[in-house]
Amino acid sequence: MKDLIDEVSKIHPKLTKDFSSLVVAVNWEYSDFNLVLKENDEVALIPPVSGGMY
Repeated sequence: MKDLIDEVSKIHPKLTKDFSSLVVAVNWEYSDFNLVLKENDEVALIPPVSGGMY
């Protein structure tokens, strides 16, 4: 996963200042950044969101 984060940081430096607030999902399941990715894994980096009714 670290290699993926490094590549995303190179391509989109403004979007990747701090990964500590992101949630990661691999193949539709929540995971952590220590997972070793395999070929054809689908990765979602999910930023913090807020909202709801008021």
